[in-house]
Amino acid sequence: MDADALADGAKTTAEQGERRRFDNLAQGLSVRTEDLNRDKKPDQWYLTDASGQLARMERDLNFDGDVDLWQYPGANGEVAEEEMDLDRDGRVDVVAYYDEGGDIVKKELALDFDGSFTVFKYYNEKGQLLRVEQDEDADGSVDRWDYYENDKRVRVGWDEDSDGMPDTFDDI
Repeated sequence: MDADALADGAKTTAEQGERRRFDNLAQGLSVRTEDLNRDKKPDQWYLTDASGQLARMERDLNFDGDVDLWQYPGANGEVAEEEMDLDRDGRVDVVAYYDEGGDIVKKELALDFDGSFTVFKYYNEKGQLLRVEQDEDADGSVDRWDYYENDKRVRVGWDEDSDGMPDTFDDI
């Protein structure tokens, strides 16, 4: 591994926002890079621990020099969690969680791009959307639940007394 690759790898992880995990591992990780668009600058970083296990993979999807995507492996080596910065502000806007088979189970979204996660999507074992929970007033508590069957919204629940549970339902 060359010194530039290590410097680039450390720089990309050090500048990330509050959702970042494994930052305490930044020291002691080995970094291997790839140049995906052949512009002689790294676009993808593989960070491995002392035993050679992948701790995370980072990617610059739009080749602007900043990391946009972070992937973390699970116990079986498949991607268990994926984080994305959609608006290029250095903060994670989408987090996706996967099961051991690589199927999506949950997504968290910060739609206002302010670092506050207000939309939570849940999926079944076939990857079909089951439920969307929303914190519509951004107070940190879910106040709307959209329920899905066969990828169609069938019911909406509302929390009218701010206890974090749906009180009324509208069938669609």
